Amino acid sequence: AALPSFSTYAAGYGGKVPNTSNLRGKKIMIVPGASFLAACTEIAQADAAIATAEGMQPTIFANQGTTAEHNTAIENAIHGGYAAIDLGCDFDPSTSAPAIAQAQKAGIVVAVYGATPQEAAAAKVTYNTVDPYALDAKYAAEQAVAQANGKPFQAIAITSNAAPATAIMQASLTSTL
Repeated sequence: AALPSFSTYAAGYGGKVPNTSNLRGKKIMIVPGASFLAACTEIAQADAAIATAEGMQPTIFANQGTTAEHNTAIENAIHGGYAAIDLGCDFDPSTSAPAIAQAQKAGIVVAVYGATPQEAAAAKVTYNTVDPYALDAKYAAEQAVAQANGKPFQAIAITSNAAPATAIMQASLTSTL
């Protein structure tokens, strides 16, 4: 309904982001995990709106979700004079750990949205907002039960072993149902 205050949001970012004033007037590279996923594009656009409101100059790097493209975005940020990189949505940062390390060595702030704590640790990312995967799945299961009015129903969950978040969601769905 309205653009949130980043200072309020940053306080919940592990207490690691006191403010963003040092990024005003600087460029931020926003890299959605996969641009063809509508939610990822919407999150990237919201990130860009927040960055603009905070006085940053955002660039959204459209991609098809490959590690090579993510690494290209990071390289572009390194060579393009960016001060920050925001990676997120359907993205495991450990797949781009060497490129992230290069960006950090170049003095670029790297933040990730939605990585599991294990993925963020493997990539040595300082700023990571962990998606509440288990809670998301719990609410989805509870909503299905409510919509079925407590009566038996058939459900299907399509998962992938490609990301640790899937196991978290699958366990939560199973235990809730």
